[in-house]
Amino acid sequence: MLIFQIHATLKPESVEPFKTASITLAEQTIRETGNTRFEILQNVEDPTRLVMFEAYKNKSAMGAHMQSIPFMLWKSSVEAMYAKKSLGLRYFPILDRKPPTSDLAEVELSSDPLIFQTTVNINPDDVQAFANATITLQRTTRATSGNIRFELLQEVKNPNRMMLFEAYRSELDVSDQVHSEHYQSWRDTTIPYVTDLVLTSTRYQTIFPKGKSW
Repeated sequence: MLIFQIHATLKPESVEPFKTASITLAEQTIRETGNTRFEILQNVEDPTRLVMFEAYKNKSAMGAHMQSIPFMLWKSSVEAMYAKKSLGLRYFPILDRKPPTSDLAEVELSSDPLIFQTTVNINPDDVQAFANATITLQRTTRATSGNIRFELLQEVKNPNRMMLFEAYRSELDVSDQVHSEHYQSWRDTTIPYVTDLVLTSTRYQTIFPKGKSW
């Protein structure tokens, strides 16, 4: 599987047109047989920054998408909307979004989830230890009713940098997670693994899909 995240910084007046064009692209892309995921997120603190999260079965599927008419039309329509060049990152999936046990079904929500993305720089010698600790955290977190997604991804070009992608039902569920024993144990265990405590956490609102399908 190929996982990509595209970071777009837009001109303020272009935010809504970009969202409209990208939603149209997403609706068409998810119908492609090679696409397994397409989500659009907007930075809560800076609405001019959007992220597109895409996954494809293989290189052929990704190539077919980039040669498709919907993609080419989208690309030409948004190229003047950027405030600066977009950034594309590719990831290895360490933990995927699926529940760890079969009794946790796919979630349908009546409202949009709360999305958090945390990027962590890890000491090279501690990458595996960090991954192991986070796998333990994910399994416990996914067993709680308030969590609907928990992924751990590793950058392809910079394997010492990992990204945690989490989604929760409500503010209360986020608070319960942060104050839980399993989260605090993970935090205390992994702090020594983080390079100079370089860690960024960003909150997003969902643009596509809305409500269900998370």
